[in-house]
Amino acid sequence: KKLLHPSSVAAAEDAAAAKLICYDCGVACDLGAMKQERLFFLRRMNAWQPTTPAQAAERQPADGSKAGTRRTTPPPKRAPQGTPHRYRLRYTKLGRVAFLGHLDLVRHLPRIFRRAGFSLFYSEGFHPKPELSYGPALGLGIPSLGELVDVTLVDDVTPDELLQRLARVTLDGIEFLEAARLGAADRPVGGVIAEAEYAARLPAEVDVGAAFERAGGSDPLPVLRTSEKKIGRMIDVRKTLLGATPWNDSDARRRLDWDGGGPTVTFRIAVGPQGSARPIEALTALFGEDVADRADVARLGLRFTPAGAGAQAEPPAS
Repeated sequence: KKLLHPSSVAAAEDAAAAKLICYDCGVACDLGAMKQERLFFLRRMNAWQPTTPAQAAERQPADGSKAGTRRTTPPPKRAPQGTPHRYRLRYTKLGRVAFLGHLDLVRHLPRIFRRAGFSLFYSEGFHPKPELSYGPALGLGIPSLGELVDVTLVDDVTPDELLQRLARVTLDGIEFLEAARLGAADRPVGGVIAEAEYAARLPAEVDVGAAFERAGGSDPLPVLRTSEKKIGRMIDVRKTLLGATPWNDSDARRRLDWDGGGPTVTFRIAVGPQGSARPIEALTALFGEDVADRADVARLGLRFTPAGAGAQAEPPAS
């Protein structure tokens, strides 16, 4: 039970002539300098003499735990916030806001609720945060007509009043379209989304017929996915691609500022805990990399699982 290192200046000076243990790890240590450095820090700590049993007993914590052990401190008690009220909202992400990253959006949405005069319900613990739950993140620059967010408020308001107050203070490009009240048994939005629907405007010379045949077939659709560290791996888009069809919604094209241009298509991608294909990967598998790089992509909406949060909170199909 001998201590490996001296814990006082007196013990270190007594062991000055003794050799330090070397484990031959390959690092060129200066053992003499290590002894002097240990003495320097022991003197700065005023650890001149070994601790006696009486002194060790005095240093025992008052709660009976062992000295040197880590004690957990409970989070501070906070004032009651009242009864939480959960809502699910569908909103757009258009124009300049489409170039707002997901983490920036996470910071902006709570500010919109505060500007509307709502009191957000905060989580408990050491770092309280507003209780908001978001749908799958969008790629930078991809607009959307149907994003979803769950918010928990202290205020008990009707969905119509919620939309009216948010409309007065929202950002240009974020329009709250629908709101629904959620019950205690409704799961967060991230746990009930089953698929995402996208639209793409393609170059004028693209033949979409062959792509629809590939989408309706059963052969694998391999695409190379490259990570930020430039590590590539092949994925099969077929596993999450649910279909592709022609699309020509004039109102949606107008909102996306897609007047003119080539043919437009829509395709659906399954969303799950195992991951899913990215929109650009689905376009690459169907039309080729050259067409995918020149195509405009937008998200039309998110669909729930059959056992989702109820029909009233589900966004329209388009």
